[in-house]
Amino acid sequence: MSIPNLKRVRVASVGALGVWLANAPNTPQHLILVTFTDACGDKHVSPVQVDDTLAEFGWDRGRRYTLGANQIGHVISRS
Repeated sequence: MSIPNLKRVRVASVGALGVWLANAPNTPQHLILVTFTDACGDKHVSPVQVDDTLAEFGWDRGRRYTLGANQIGHVISRS
């Protein structure tokens, strides 16, 4: 399955994700949120943290994709 060609937003902490979501009023309908795997140590944001933070700000997560050895792409959209 191919990865959709969508705008990508890279975050390296739950706090950075929350800040981006709070300040993202004019984003496209769907985009790919890029997080780092646990191999990246302090940059890691778990899938549960992604889901919880997205729900807090009224966003939904769709499919996940492996983007490379240390990155995960989450297709997200507004609820």
